Amino acid sequence: IAGEVDLPLLEHLESWGSPLALDIQGFIRVPEDGSLVYKPWPEIEQGLALITYLKADSAEAESLTGLSDMRAAAARLAQYGPQEIVLTHAGGVLVYAQGRYYQAPYQPRQIRGRTGRGDTTFATYLGQRLSTSPAEACRYAAALASIKMENPGPFRQPLSAVEALLATPGYQPEDASG
Repeated sequence: IAGEVDLPLLEHLESWGSPLALDIQGFIRVPEDGSLVYKPWPEIEQGLALITYLKADSAEAESLTGLSDMRAAAARLAQYGPQEIVLTHAGGVLVYAQGRYYQAPYQPRQIRGRTGRGDTTFATYLGQRLSTSPAEACRYAAALASIKMENPGPFRQPLSAVEALLATPGYQPEDASG
C-alpha cells in the first residue's frame, strides 16, 4: 500500500549498486473509503529512474499511463528508466525488455488460486533472469504461475511440473517481438 515504502528508501537501496525490482502497486494503491484505489505517484519520475525491473498489472499500467494498450503502456513506463517491464493480465504476462516485447499465456487447467498470481509471476521472472533471457524468463514465469493458479496458496509443485508444461505441445507463447 502506498506510503509503506518511500523514495528515500529506494534511493538508499539503489546506492548499494544492485539492480532494484519494484511492484508498482506499493506506490499507487491507496486505501479510501474501505477499498483500495489507484492514485498517482507524485515521485514517479525520480522513483522509477532507480528501478531495473518493474512489475505492474494491466489496470495499474493504464492508471499510470492513461494507455489501455499494454505494449504502449509498457513502453511508456520504460521511459521513466526501468530496463524491463513485466505486465500481468488475466491472459498472461507481457515483458518489455531491450526494446522488444515477449508474451506468454497463463494456461491453468482450472483456476482455484488466482490470489498471488502477479507476485508469483514477478518473483519467478526475477529468479529466471539470473540465468536466462527475458523471453525464457517470461515463458517460465507464465508456466509456473499457471500451475500455481490451479490450487489456492503458494506454488508447491516440483519444478519438473513447470518443465513438463513448457514441453507440452500447444504450450507455445505468442511471438510478441517487434
